[in-house]
Amino acid sequence: PLGSKNIWIRKVDAATGNEIWTKTVNGYANTGDKGRGIAVDVLKNRLYTTGYIGHPSNSDSRVLDADTWVQKRDLDGNEKWTMWIGNSGMDEGNGIAVDSGGNSYVVGYKSVNNNRDIHIFRIDNTDSYPVKIRWSRTYDDPYHGEDIASDVAIDPSTNGLYIVATGYQ
Repeated sequence: PLGSKNIWIRKVDAATGNEIWTKTVNGYANTGDKGRGIAVDVLKNRLYTTGYIGHPSNSDSRVLDADTWVQKRDLDGNEKWTMWIGNSGMDEGNGIAVDSGGNSYVVGYKSVNNNRDIHIFRIDNTDSYPVKIRWSRTYDDPYHGEDIASDVAIDPSTNGLYIVATGYQ
């Protein structure tokens, strides 16, 4: 069912717990949005977030579809860019990481043939539009079950990606 949840991003003083700023993201007309992952690139003073933006499905306005949502901000909360990636069905970003070059990696899932497959993609470092996806991969288990990536981490010595997921292998 449709809802009115919004994504909010808040910066809090670690020493006092006091709010410094809060930013709200409202997708397609209050259809239910969810923030899932956050990463900070302190070398480049940037903040990356991911989740999903809900929207009514094309076939039934009471059913929620969603697109993976990714946003880049500076550490003062000013938006640099926002992007949505998706097709029909539920697509969701769950985890995000940033490498030493400022490139971001998003993991989650996308709907493929009424199935959820792991989705991983790299976004090139940029502070303005156009935002470029360098590569995108999906992974489906041999039984075509539900496969969902939950989080991603980067090994700074090799720039190798480590992904945690749920599914059948």
